[in-house]
Amino acid sequence: MAETTLSGVQIDYSDQGKGEPALILLPAWCMSRAGFATLAEKLAVDQRVLSLDWRGTGRSENPTSDFGAAELVEDALAVI
Repeated sequence: MAETTLSGVQIDYSDQGKGEPALILLPAWCMSRAGFATLAEKLAVDQRVLSLDWRGTGRSENPTSDFGAAELVEDALAVI
């Protein structure tokens, strides 16, 4: 597992496989990346796969303030 911090919030993600371009798996709202575990493992045989937990879900930190779509886009860009 890997992590990055953005605006004081820790974002947890996985980085599997090798190669470019990377494929990023984005879970549905309020879901963790756990649902992608088997898929990510299979895809990582042939390419690099990134999969994140949105802030407030899974292993990512719960923010202390409200957030919206703009912050989620920033989370994804920080992982990329």
